[in-house]
Amino acid sequence: MSRNNLKRIFADVVSIDSWHTPFDGKTGTATVHIDAVFGEARLGGEANAPIRFRLSLRRADVVVAIAPTEPLAIDKGSVARNQSISSVKIARRSEISTDINMSASAKVAFPVVAAAAASGGLGMKQANSEVVSSEEQMRLVLITQSKTHDGHYRWECKPTLGAKLNGRPWDPEKDPRFLVKDLRKSDSQISGSMRIEVRCRREDLIIEDIDIKDQGILDKISSSYNFKNKMAAVEAYLTHILSSENLEFSNISDPFGSICLADVMVEESGG
Repeated sequence: MSRNNLKRIFADVVSIDSWHTPFDGKTGTATVHIDAVFGEARLGGEANAPIRFRLSLRRADVVVAIAPTEPLAIDKGSVARNQSISSVKIARRSEISTDINMSASAKVAFPVVAAAAASGGLGMKQANSEVVSSEEQMRLVLITQSKTHDGHYRWECKPTLGAKLNGRPWDPEKDPRFLVKDLRKSDSQISGSMRIEVRCRREDLIIEDIDIKDQGILDKISSSYNFKNKMAAVEAYLTHILSSENLEFSNISDPFGSICLADVMVEESGG
C-alpha cells in the first residue's frame, strides 16, 4: 500500500510531508525538512459510510522514527528545539474612557446643569471614550521538543489560542528539523530510510456533530440513543479506517490509547 498521505482519509485533520537535501559528499549529512498542517476533517461523506462527524486535535506529536538497523544518525546539535516562528496577526480593539472637566462654554450650553453644579460647589466632568485598534503577532502552535520513550525525537504541538490545532507549527523551508548523517561505508549501495509519524492519544481527538447514517445501526441503538452509543459507533468507524490504512493504534476506547494518524517516508528532494 502506498504511504502517500494525500490518499489518506485523515489528510484534512493532519497532512504531513517530509524531504531531505542530497547528502553532502564531505560531511555525509543532509538537512531534513518536515511540513505539517493541522485542521478539521469532515469524515463519513462517502456513500457507504455508516456515520459522519467532524474530527480535530487537541494536541499531537510529530515524531521522526529511524530503526536501529538503519545506517543513519541524527546530529543532536542540529535538532530544532526552538519555539514556533509561524505566527498570525491578531487585531485587538479596546475602549479607553476618560473624564474631561467641563469648560466654561459647556456651562453656557447647559446653564441649568451648570448652575446646579455650582450651587453644590462641585466641578463638572464629562465622560469620553475612544476605541483603540492594535495588532500583535501570535504563534499559532506551541512547540515543545523532547524524545519519546523509545528514544525518537519528537515535537509536541498544542494550540496557542482555543482548543483545536490549526495551521502550520513551523515554516518547513526556513526552519528544518535536523541534520541526518549517512553512516554507510563508501562501497555500500544500501541507502538508509526514516519515517515521520504524527501520533496522539485517544483523549486528544475532538469528535463533534456525530450523525448516524446507517439505519441498521440507528435501529440497534435507538432504544438507548445517547452520546455514549454514538461515540461507540465513531470508534468502530475509526478502527476500521485505521486498520485499512495500516496505521498503528492501541485500545481506541481508552483515553490514553495511542493512535498514529499519519506515517510518511522521508524522500530526497527532487527524487
